[in-house]
Amino acid sequence: MIISKAVVPDISLIDPTTRSTMDTFLTACTGLDALTQAIEAYVSLGPSPLAALHALQAMRLVSANLEKSLAEPLNREYRTNIMRGSLGAGFAFSNASVGADHAMSKDALF
Repeated sequence: MIISKAVVPDISLIDPTTRSTMDTFLTACTGLDALTQAIEAYVSLGPSPLAALHALQAMRLVSANLEKSLAEPLNREYRTNIMRGSLGAGFAFSNASVGADHAMSKDALF
């Protein structure tokens, strides 16, 4: 596992318009990845209270909006909620002890 400030972004811009042209397969994959990261952060052995808070909210946002965003890809509200969920999953993931299981899961997709 690589841990370094150099691999953590200083800023994150979330704009659902940039994702409105993604095909449904890519939308589904990235949405499920965000959901998986949130779940992984929540069930990790070393989550902080902040990580748990972000993980739960991310799970709520992604699970409530992913299927809708696939059905209505141009719906800005659904895309915004997915992006907020993804950002929350990133916050959670960055504040919990996760690692090898996440790295191994990436290989299963490809």
